[in-house]
Amino acid sequence: MVPFIGAGMSRTKLAGWEGFVANLEKNAPPGETSGAHLEVRAQRAASTIRNGHSEEQFWRIIGDALKGEDFDRPGIPEQTEALAAIYWPLTVSTNYDPLFYRACRKVFEDRLPPMVLGRSAEDCKQVMSALVSPFDREVIWHIQGFLGEPCQECRSDPVQSEAQLQQLRSELVIGHSEYRRAVNTAVHFRRCFGEVFRSRSFLFLGSGLSEEYFWNLFGETLELCGPSPVPHFAFLPEEDNIDVRFLAEEMNITVCEYKSYKDLAPLLRALKCFVDEPPARISRWRVQLDGGSCLEILPYSHLPMPEPDSDSAVAVVVRACAEGHFDLDRDLLDHQQEFCSIFKDRVFLEGHHVLSPRLGVFAVRARTRPESESESDSVGAAVRELLQELGERWSVLHLHLPSAGGTVPPVYGFVEAVRAFGNWARLSPRPLHLIAHVGPQVLLNLTSRQVGLHELLTSRLIRFWTVVNADSGREPTRRVLYRTPDTLLKDVLLDVLGNVDDKALREWSISLCPSPKRAVAPLTDNDLGVTLCDVGIVFGSVLTLARARRQPETETLIGRAVAAGA
Repeated sequence: MVPFIGAGMSRTKLAGWEGFVANLEKNAPPGETSGAHLEVRAQRAASTIRNGHSEEQFWRIIGDALKGEDFDRPGIPEQTEALAAIYWPLTVSTNYDPLFYRACRKVFEDRLPPMVLGRSAEDCKQVMSALVSPFDREVIWHIQGFLGEPCQECRSDPVQSEAQLQQLRSELVIGHSEYRRAVNTAVHFRRCFGEVFRSRSFLFLGSGLSEEYFWNLFGETLELCGPSPVPHFAFLPEEDNIDVRFLAEEMNITVCEYKSYKDLAPLLRALKCFVDEPPARISRWRVQLDGGSCLEILPYSHLPMPEPDSDSAVAVVVRACAEGHFDLDRDLLDHQQEFCSIFKDRVFLEGHHVLSPRLGVFAVRARTRPESESESDSVGAAVRELLQELGERWSVLHLHLPSAGGTVPPVYGFVEAVRAFGNWARLSPRPLHLIAHVGPQVLLNLTSRQVGLHELLTSRLIRFWTVVNADSGREPTRRVLYRTPDTLLKDVLLDVLGNVDDKALREWSISLCPSPKRAVAPLTDNDLGVTLCDVGIVFGSVLTLARARRQPETETLIGRAVAAGA
């Protein structure tokens, strides 16, 4: 499901659409507006303000016009916090403000920060790739632009560069002509939006669904592809007088009406309870391999402590700390405090991934150096060392994978652990029953079919996407590649960029999703000599290449009003 959020989600911290237009008109010379649609009034006011002020003044006025009646009151709107309490891989937003981003960071501060995208061809390719790759972070798709101010309460900002800020601001849709241009000229955006609308179940929130802009986007997809194979839903106030039957029959949108906007937050909290405790769920996955080994995946449950004569062992993945120390997963400690006493005062030996303080009980760390983010094949090396430690003594292994806060993100760690087990099972003369205990992020990827277990366990190739963003105004190119894990990253770069020299390669930056926490960074000589596993590419990864641009070290221009409402 994909939330589609409008101005009502920022109410009353920020003004609604009517209030925003009225505030804009206060900064424009008076004109004839009687009987005009809001979009026409907004266009007249915005054009007048833009033409009569500098760019900095224009953005300051836009920020001031967003002020709502509770603007000076600290905090985030209740309905926005209730929505952010649920983990959404993709959210579509028509708002200019960062309130939803801030709410997400407040709830999931220990996870990778959300990715903020816009309508550019580069960003639309990122959205398309996110539909088919593993979920490892939230994506917030601002389809009508974004002001881009930093989040002073978060460890990371929604906009990472001045170039991205300028791009997102240039995509602001305020008036009638901008609506028309956004819909009719950006073919890549129309195709991307149509694919999301066709393949994902939308949940409309804070939007009256009355704008012609939206109907054009929805209508084109319906005409070309027919009714969506997945249902859509909308939480709407009764006062909107929406034709519920029309939405159900023509748009496949089921409407849930409420009396007041204050009722929206309780509805979303009830939805969270339903998501967390569904009336029906898949309780386990099991894949049988040639040779007798099998993989079983379970939601978090009590780990069985091995008896002295048992053929079952238990291993917990831990977070590496300095000097061989480590931290246990919070979810594990919440259910089984006995692991604290088992591992008390224990440390890993230098260069080792596995620690065993008691017969049949193991601790496993991905990296042997906590400060390292590019240790060669760290997850695979840890799994191989663990399986070697088992020997022939145990035929069943319970493996607890952390839900968050581990040395590597949970989805990335799960994908690499399964791949390493598949590689081991192909060569091992003895069978092993591996039971992986996983958290909600991994379960979401499995139930959404974003991760293919059969491919991970059997394929000797890595399937991944490349997205190349040139800086010459051309649309990004997107390819799917199949390569062996020991393929050099440089060979892939030469394949997708052409036979360029090393100096030209270093003008590009790379980013990964899912990621072993590697930030967007220019290529280095070390990168050009490492393998796909070394750099962190796994099954389903999206490798994005962009020309590295030197950004001036100047303070990002912020809309004062919205920034002050952090």
